[in-house]
Amino acid sequence: MTNQELADWFGIKERSLSKDKKRKLQELKEYAEFESLWGKVNITKIFKPVYTKYNKTYKFVKEKTFEQWSNTGLDTCKLVKDKIKRKYENKLNIKETTLYTYTCESKRELWGKAYSSTGGEKGSCIYELCKQVDNECIEFTEEEQAIKQKLLSKYFGKADEKIYCIKDMIATGEITEEDGWQELKEIINLDNSYLSFKTELESLIGCKVVRATRVTTKAF
Repeated sequence: MTNQELADWFGIKERSLSKDKKRKLQELKEYAEFESLWGKVNITKIFKPVYTKYNKTYKFVKEKTFEQWSNTGLDTCKLVKDKIKRKYENKLNIKETTLYTYTCESKRELWGKAYSSTGGEKGSCIYELCKQVDNECIEFTEEEQAIKQKLLSKYFGKADEKIYCIKDMIATGEITEEDGWQELKEIINLDNSYLSFKTELESLIGCKVVRATRVTTKAF
């Protein structure tokens, strides 16, 4: 990133960045690994893609993400983004894509990454397939869960041993993690299998299926 691009990312003028560059680079360490070069920084690893520390709009979106998240604990960032947009559109002078990015980042700060042992400020979360009805996430009934499990076995049940073998190859250094993921996708035809699985599941239960986030610990 050039100094101008870095200043834009921080939401300040390039002149302001130049005057306070040492402190801003220290702050950047919270968001990425980088090496400082003449007139730019070379980002080598990103921790958090959105600068949020002193962003009032982001703080507002984060507050509303917590407020608008379904009381059932099961929701998606897209649906929450839509709820925030409908209710607070006059107060938000940002693009819809930015609102979605802020909502996703808010979810990560509030509840951490899915399946992470550390969690976030308000608890932890997992991913869960569910139905989407009238812009609400609804968990499967026992009958629908049985249908889902049967289809998972049909499309992915034979992948267990393949996953073990590929993981072993990664552990022994025969292949990289990136190559292992690519090989697994090809072996189980993941792209087509998932599409077929989802299409058949939606057909059998007569409803749209989405991947939602289940908040596991939070005081609503």
